[in-house]
Amino acid sequence: MNTNNIGGVIQADFLFTDEISLFSVINHSAVISLHRPNTWRNLPITYMGVSPDVEADDTQAGTLYKQTLTIRLKRTGLTDSELHILRTINVRGCVVRCKDANGNIRLYGSKEYPLLGTVIEKTGTKASDLSGIEAIFSGKGAYPPLPVTEL
Repeated sequence: MNTNNIGGVIQADFLFTDEISLFSVINHSAVISLHRPNTWRNLPITYMGVSPDVEADDTQAGTLYKQTLTIRLKRTGLTDSELHILRTINVRGCVVRCKDANGNIRLYGSKEYPLLGTVIEKTGTKASDLSGIEAIFSGKGAYPPLPVTEL
């Protein structure tokens, strides 16, 4: 396994929790099965465009993890139909799968604790600014981002 400590997310995709038929956590890994294969929706991220943030909060009931992903997307990478589907993350709930430069794949959110979010079109204020879409996914749950295995 490559452990060069290079950070950064190089690939991200999502699916809605109603598309998951099985979700389980076994040995600190998420195991999922989908109603239909190949349901993951690609998020056309920009270079250095993913900012994950995880905070642990110790409560009487145990540790609660607040997960937030801010993802800058290329507008040209999304059709109008795909953008419309992405905008429904505020009501449907989803999980986000991220791959880093070392090939590690982590799942943010879960079927029981989905991420919700907002989608905002960003326009740069000067010529050197990047325009695009900003998707913000957030939620609280019983698990930190977990390695994932798909059945």
